[in-house]
Amino acid sequence: HKHSLFRELIDPVELTINNVKHQNILSLIERINANSELLQHLSPTWVCRTHGDLHFDNILIDAGSEKFILVDPRGTLDYDPTYDIGKIWHSCNSFYDLLHSRNFSVDIKNRRIDYMITNPSMMEVYSEIRDAVLEWFQSTQFAKEEPNWKLQSQFSEAAHMCSVLPFHAVMDGKDELAIALYSRGVELLSQFCSQLPTHLSLPAGEITDVININTDSDYEQLKSQLE
Repeated sequence: HKHSLFRELIDPVELTINNVKHQNILSLIERINANSELLQHLSPTWVCRTHGDLHFDNILIDAGSEKFILVDPRGTLDYDPTYDIGKIWHSCNSFYDLLHSRNFSVDIKNRRIDYMITNPSMMEVYSEIRDAVLEWFQSTQFAKEEPNWKLQSQFSEAAHMCSVLPFHAVMDGKDELAIALYSRGVELLSQFCSQLPTHLSLPAGEITDVININTDSDYEQLKSQLE
C-alpha cells in the first residue's frame, strides 16, 4: 500500500539519485525550519488573487490570436503569488510535464535511484520556454517590488515536486512515476539549499536519523535509541 512506498522513500536520511548523494526531504526541511532568517526571506511581503494550480495543462492558448484562458482555478483572493510562479516553474524547469507524460526511465535499488528523461528534444523546448518566462518575470512590477521573488519561487517549485508523490502512487508494484517525481523533488530542494546566499546558508551539521512516529513500532524504535 501507499504507506510502505512513503516509508521507503521518505524515511531514509539520505538518498542517492543519479549517483549523487542528497539529504532527504525531512532532514532538509528540519534545517530550513531552524533558519529564522531564511524563513523570513521566504515569507511573502504581500498577497493577491492566485490561480492555485497554474501548470501548463491549465493554460489554454488560441494559437491564431495568442489569446489564452486559465482553467481549473483552485486559488484564493489572498495567497502567496510565488505559489503560482512555482507551479509554472515546475512545468518548464522541473520537467514535470515530461515526467507526467511518461517520458522517462527509472530504476531503484535500496536507497539508490537512477532516472532519466528520455525526450531530450522536448527538454530543449521546455528550457527555451523557461528562459523566456524568466526574462518576462524579471521585467514585471512584481519582480521589482519583491526582492526575494526568485528565492521564494524556487522554494515553491521544489515544494510542489516534493509533495506530488501521494497523487501519483498507484501501487502497481513499480510506481515509477511517483518515484521519478519524488526524486526530482529531492534534487530541487537539495539544489535550493546548496545555492542559498552565504548569509542564508544552512549549517552543515551532522546528519542524524529521522523517524516518522506513525505506529507503535516507530515509537518503540525511537524509545530504544533514546535509552
